[in-house]
Amino acid sequence: MERLILYFGFLLCLLITDATFAAQLGCTVDARQSDLAIDQRDDLRMKCLRKKVKSMTLTNCLKIAQTMEYTFNSEDARVSCLEQAASTKTLSFEVCQKAVSKLSYADSADEARWLCLRQSSKKPTQKQCLKMAGSMDYPSNSDRAELYCRNELR
Repeated sequence: MERLILYFGFLLCLLITDATFAAQLGCTVDARQSDLAIDQRDDLRMKCLRKKVKSMTLTNCLKIAQTMEYTFNSEDARVSCLEQAASTKTLSFEVCQKAVSKLSYADSADEARWLCLRQSSKKPTQKQCLKMAGSMDYPSNSDRAELYCRNELR
């Protein structure tokens, strides 16, 4: 009987620990413990992220974005995190630059670079701006960004 009580006590501790751990992680879906397909797991993460994005820090938001299994979903989540930080005036140019460097697709990367240039809480210097403008993937975006840097950041 004593062993049975110890066994159930041990199981209860494991359950509480797992629940606490899952609560701390927020929007994660463990692929090993889920029968869902990759896109379904990413959909759950994105739904949770969009629901909680206003109440989390940019760092935590980007951590959740990093857990996405499909690159496109990860990109979408990172841009959503950056947009939220920009809307609350908490997006630093340096953090934005670092987040942009992890983007793979030209469309989302250029969109995020524009966000960094225009909506960072502290505007970049003209030199930083021109460097980011030169790193844009699409030539037309790069040209427009260079004009923006030269005219708006004097």
